[in-house]
Amino acid sequence: MEESVLQRINAALKAKKSNPTRLSTEIGMQQSTLSRQLKGVNNMTLETFSSIVAFLGDVSAEWLLTGKGKMLKEDKTDQEEELKQLRAENLNLEKKISKLEGKNELLQEQLGMKK
Repeated sequence: MEESVLQRINAALKAKKSNPTRLSTEIGMQQSTLSRQLKGVNNMTLETFSSIVAFLGDVSAEWLLTGKGKMLKEDKTDQEEELKQLRAENLNLEKKISKLEGKNELLQEQLGMKK
């Protein structure tokens, strides 16, 4: 595999506070075999890569392969909650604007500025 992919896998392991020894235990592969693949001595199989992606969990497979995007997948639950909060805040602001527009009309009438 291309060296940059291997560098990203090793960076992801480091970011997850893990290492090749722990990874090999978790995915059921001999440590020496995995180590040779992570160093680029042997080609990494699709099965090994898939196991690594599963082990890393919230690390983006796209980022591992291409380097594009963020290392960590965004949690959709957090995004949905943030969107819900923003919608509620927007609704609240719309109500305030409507109330202020009403007050503005009233003031304009009192000042004789409204037709």
